[in-house]
Amino acid sequence: MKNKYISPKTSAHNKLIEFSHSAFYVCIRHFIKGVEMKKALIVVQGKNTANQKYGEEIAKFLLYRGLAAELIPINNFDPKKLKEADYLFLSGWKNGSLLSAAHPDSEWENFVNKLPTLDGIKTALFTTYKLFSGGIVKTMKKYLGRKTSNLEFAFTSRDGSLTISDKMTLNDFIG
Repeated sequence: MKNKYISPKTSAHNKLIEFSHSAFYVCIRHFIKGVEMKKALIVVQGKNTANQKYGEEIAKFLLYRGLAAELIPINNFDPKKLKEADYLFLSGWKNGSLLSAAHPDSEWENFVNKLPTLDGIKTALFTTYKLFSGGIVKTMKKYLGRKTSNLEFAFTSRDGSLTISDKMTLNDFIG
């Protein structure tokens, strides 16, 4: 059985978040026991700090739960990483003003169009919003629906904070 762990080189190169001592010890315990860690990729479209913070909060939580979590900017993502991934969290950004029709911006659309089929990878969306979240999430699901039938969850936040409800949903998502 291959051991998967977070290496310092990967951490620095892909801007993995700094994680708490307790999350670190969970990862070390799994590594010592020879447990193969599930891997989550968190792809962030960092057009705002709240979106970036939300991705970091998700990654911290997943690390604490014993998963290997990698936070990657959308423009640095390598599709080859999907071969090792069990979970994919994909953020998006609304194009236009607060009052315009909700659709992802062209960078996100191009990214999704270039993704291979995501069969076997549990996928979730996350985004931040100012007034309303429903329209952008619905449109993101529509775009991503062409790539996977395993799109199970969508997380939204006003300020990038992970709520208790989000944590409970994440627990359900990762099983």
